[in-house]
Amino acid sequence: MTVETQKKNRLTAKFQDPHLEHAYQEYSRTYFTGKDRVMFYVAILVYLLYVILDYFTLQNARTEVIGLRIALSLGALAVIGLTYLDFGKKHIQYLCCGLMATGGVSISYMVWLEGSVSPPYYVGLIMTAMILNNLVRISFLLSFGVLLLSYFSFIFAVAGIPYGRDVFAAHFFILNAFMLSSIAIYFLEIARRDEYMKFLLNQQYAQKLQYMFEDANRSIKRKNAVLNTLTHIFKTPLHQIIGYAQILEQESLGQHEATEYKEFSSNIHAAGQGLLRTVQRILTYSRLDSGSIKLSRQSTTTAELIDCALSRLVDEMEARNLVLEKPDRHFRIKVDGALMEQAVYELLANAVEASPDKGIIKISTEEAEDVVSIVITDQGTGIDLDKLDEIENTLERTEEFLGVSDKISLGITLTSRIVQTHSGRISFAHAEDGGTIATLTLDRTENEAALKPPAGEPGTAAQDKGLRRAS
Repeated sequence: MTVETQKKNRLTAKFQDPHLEHAYQEYSRTYFTGKDRVMFYVAILVYLLYVILDYFTLQNARTEVIGLRIALSLGALAVIGLTYLDFGKKHIQYLCCGLMATGGVSISYMVWLEGSVSPPYYVGLIMTAMILNNLVRISFLLSFGVLLLSYFSFIFAVAGIPYGRDVFAAHFFILNAFMLSSIAIYFLEIARRDEYMKFLLNQQYAQKLQYMFEDANRSIKRKNAVLNTLTHIFKTPLHQIIGYAQILEQESLGQHEATEYKEFSSNIHAAGQGLLRTVQRILTYSRLDSGSIKLSRQSTTTAELIDCALSRLVDEMEARNLVLEKPDRHFRIKVDGALMEQAVYELLANAVEASPDKGIIKISTEEAEDVVSIVITDQGTGIDLDKLDEIENTLERTEEFLGVSDKISLGITLTSRIVQTHSGRISFAHAEDGGTIATLTLDRTENEAALKPPAGEPGTAAQDKGLRRAS
């Protein structure tokens, strides 16, 4: 039976499921707070203040009533002291009801001792009802039982008093107070139990969310484990395929009888290298995603990163007669050189692939107060910015992204993860001539390694001079 289908007994306000009822009682006990104790202390103080009224108004049983009131007040303080102990916390509702019942019966007993309802001691019974109404964590049945016991004790107390307007008024006021208090306690009890049901539902939702979160983490770990395993499995035969294809392409064992064999082996060699680069990208991404790669930050310059990345693209750029414009200024940063060089390479490789023959690729570097940026601009057809989120998360959303080049999507996915690991960001925009502007931005506060200017030289000029020497 689920929490949503649990039902309450409309007469007693209890849950029909005994296990749920027991759990609710445990829940109620844990919420007995200092405010409830303060209420009891105030009630005892008011009970003691009646000593003043007893002294000036009672005639028949002044000494007995004052003594009884003081003794019961001291006993009530001792009972409240029990609520600080485990035993008292466990039986808090019964202790509360015991205090109220003792107070109500004692007031009736005082009326009996005096033999009169004047002064109106039944007001104390009404106060008992009001206190029970405020102690909202006491169950309805216990509260109703205390009220009945107090009223019946009052009936016996006034049984020997001649029936008149004073007795009638006392019965009238007590019955009205007890009836209104019982109704209020009943609806408060229903409201508390509904609140408890909401609490249970929230707990169930929280548990489901926690399970979903843990399951998502397990799925990510499984995905990374599968990617790591597959990439390692692929790498060994790929190296063999590339090696044998290179032997055939170079005709190391003799010339081919058919010239097409050399072209075929060249295609095999190129396809194998492309597949190996893809496997290495996926392997690096999965390691970054799982956190198994720890950054090894070292001081380097933007020139070193750009030159290392370009060295892997020289042949393709020369074959297509691409024009390269490199930056004049460079800046020193502290990053994981291998990973950041891979990120710059991926952006440059995308620019090379997108550029037309004899196109221009422009690289620039910029510095602001807190950031250093590498900006790469090409003259290609331009990236679809509407699909940028899909591009950056290709490995998570492959089924939605089959129409985009694997080189572009995987490259940007890997670059995005590398830059995020360095607390940086990448962004893309359309160039004026229709190409793409890719900006890689690193935060100085996370990747700081600025050169200090020598004494006697202006800061900017000295920094530029030092950075040029370093690059």
